[in-house]
Amino acid sequence: MRALIDTNIILDFYCERANVKEAEEILKLASFRFTGMLMASQIKDLFYILRKENQKEVREFLKDLHDSLQIIDLTRKDSYKALSSEMIDVEDAMLSYSASRNKADYIITWNTKDFIDSPVKGITPTEFIAELTGSVV
Repeated sequence: MRALIDTNIILDFYCERANVKEAEEILKLASFRFTGMLMASQIKDLFYILRKENQKEVREFLKDLHDSLQIIDLTRKDSYKALSSEMIDVEDAMLSYSASRNKADYIITWNTKDFIDSPVKGITPTEFIAELTGSVV
């Protein structure tokens, strides 16, 4: 199984937000139960969002993500499809079309409503964990 992990899940883990347990489980499972993916631009976005944190730690964290997840690109065709799609959020549309081209089964996100018109189904971390393992965090 292949799944793109939305930026909000990574932030839940790094910032230890309310959904940290689910985010931690997703990242753990990505190391051995499914192929976890990030789009390269998400690395840039994460670096920008976390710019006020300890930069050395942020860089190490992002390098760890590089080592443990598949980093996918955004092509011109993906971008054009995203801009032409019915999806309201263009950034989410770009994630969707890149994920689709890279044969993702799901996009793991808390914002599943943003992926209703996506070519790849949005699924919450809780739903994904339950589907993959048969249990809930």
